[in-house]
Amino acid sequence: MLADFRKAFAPTPEEIKRAEDLIARIEREESDYFRSLGFSDTDIEIIRAIEAEETRHLCGFQSYSSRIDLIKSGIVTVDDVRNDIKRRINGNE
Repeated sequence: MLADFRKAFAPTPEEIKRAEDLIARIEREESDYFRSLGFSDTDIEIIRAIEAEETRHLCGFQSYSSRIDLIKSGIVTVDDVRNDIKRRINGNE
């Protein structure tokens, strides 16, 4: 029965492709935004690594605001994000 359920609700190849395209588009838009603020591709990779690590520690009921959301809302500055990158490079997370 479980196998039938999985088969019935498995994503189609078209749905998988649309999801992959959506993720790629969002990643491009985020990268473009960070580049517009003066971040390099290496900086962007570090930011993504920091955020991936931070979100791993969340419980199911907790929310997370990315650095893009925090910058846009004025909660943090570009300099704050640059300091996060420096701390990550220096190993002082």
